[in-house]
Parts: sequence; structure tokens; C-alpha cells
Amino acid sequence: MILVVLTLIFSLLATNVSCQTSDPSQRDIRIAGGGFANVGEFAHTVGLTTKASRGGFVFCGGALIAPYWVLTAGHCFSTYKANEMAIRVGTVTPQTDMSSGLTINAVQAFVHPLFNNKTLQNDVALIQLAEPVQENNSTIMYMNIESDPIPVNFWLWAAGYGHTENNGGLQKHLKKVQIPTVPGANCLRHGGFYSDQMICAGLGDGRDTCSGDSGTSIVYKKKQTDVRWTGIGITSFGGAKCGGDGVLGTYTKISFHRRWINNQMSPSYFKNPTGDSLNYNWRSASTRVNFGWTSTLLSVLLFVLVSL
Repeated sequence: MILVVLTLIFSLLATNVSCQTSDPSQRDIRIAGGGFANVGEFAHTVGLTTKASRGGFVFCGGALIAPYWVLTAGHCFSTYKANEMAIRVGTVTPQTDMSSGLTINAVQAFVHPLFNNKTLQNDVALIQLAEPVQENNSTIMYMNIESDPIPVNFWLWAAGYGHTENNGGLQKHLKKVQIPTVPGANCLRHGGFYSDQMICAGLGDGRDTCSGDSGTSIVYKKKQTDVRWTGIGITSFGGAKCGGDGVLGTYTKISFHRRWINNQMSPSYFKNPTGDSLNYNWRSASTRVNFGWTSTLLSVLLFVLVSL
């Protein structure tokens, strides 16, 4: 009888195992010198997570720009492929509050064909979602794309998830910071690469974005009455010390890549979601993984073995 009870317990546990892992080896350095964002304040901002962690590990950010499309940075694909990713939408706490927002699988991704992972030239990518995400005018909104260059001394907002400084504690609530655009020569002080495809922003006074914010957008509103934010740049790279004295951030200029972005979103590049991406799609990170017949088979085998 005891063996039977143990077998039944094993069967129940096997049908309710949730994948909730994280990768502590990944450095996750984010917004510095900012404050907490309100719910719905940056409703276009999304978190890139892995299917394996089921939302528990957000490694990059992005911006929802259309029902099926997320704009992000090309270097966010240096570790994970599109079929390993899922996107957290509509929440300011993507790694802790699994009851808020949506989590949707990625179907495919387009990294700019001229992306250079050494200079970070053309650091832009698009992700197609497995199903469309509709605006709700509160926690989910699309971001507009700027078509014109932005002058220097133009104040923008940035938002991101995670740490607030090098070696700091994990910040799991979306944070925001306001920074101005500055001449590109200011970003060359870090010894990095800079071109007219990029935007230099910050004052070097501790307000900054950092590597963990990669893929999120710096934004503004053209009019106070605008509902949506307009994206100017994609967080790309910066100095060695997050928010350090004189440290500025370098961003991919969205207007420079507007034609490529629109082209990749055309119907000719759209991929119909397959059974794999839809069957394993999950809207809440608290969703359980049901092993179905596999758990039953394991239970029967265990029962036979312990009965011998």
C-alpha cells in the first residue's frame, strides 16, 4: 500500500513541475541614478527572457512597436537564439510578479545583416512574436519610431530592469532615468567606436543606462497629449563603470535604420507560427508544465520496479 501511495504522489508531482531557473553567471547591470517607473508609464517596454527560466531571468529589453513585433539590440542574440526566447509584456516587475502581464514565445528574429559585434555598428534587431499583442491603453502600448535625427541637448527618457550599479543588488522593478543627447565626440572618451548611426546621451553625472538594459529604447513624446512614446535610440553600449563620472551611453540611432525595420516587418518576411511555438506558448510564468502521458508511464514503471 505504501508503494502505491508513493507512486501516486510521484505521478502528481511529475504533472506539476514548473521550470523556474536562472543563470547567475550572467552579469545584469541596469539603470543607474534613476527612479522607479509607474505601472503603464513605459507601456512599450518589454523584457527578453528565456523559455527555460519561464520569466525568472530577464537578460535584455526591447520595445513593442506593432502587434507581432519587438525592436531590440542585435547583441542581445550573442547568447540565446530566438527559439530559446520568450517576451514579457505589460509589467514593471517581469521577474517577480508572474501574475501581471503576458509572456509570449518568439517565433523568429532578424539581426541586422551588417551588425558588427566588435564595434556594435548596426546594433539593431527585430523579434516576431508567436501571437499578436493588442494595446490596452494602460499597461500595453506600441512605441512609435522616430523618422528624423534628433539634435544635441535633447532630453529623453530611458527605462530598464535590474541592477542600479556595478556589483549592486538586483533591481527587479522597472526603473527610469532622464538623460540628454550630447555630441558624439563625448562618447569617444571611453575608447569605443562611434559613427553617425549612433547617439551619445548622458551627462556623466551618475544617470545612465548600462549593459543589462541592452535593447530598450530611449524615448520622448512629441506632444504632451501624445499617448505613445516615440523611440529615438536603442541601448547599445557604454563605459566600463555604470553611472561613473563622465560615463555616457551609446545608442543605435533608430531613424537611421527605419527603412530596414519597416522592410523586415513586411508580409514577405512574416513567418506563420508553427505548432511548436504555439503549443508551448505560455501567458503566465506561473503556468505549470504538464508532462501528460510521460508522467503516467514513469509512474507505472516505478510501480513495477518497486513491486519486483
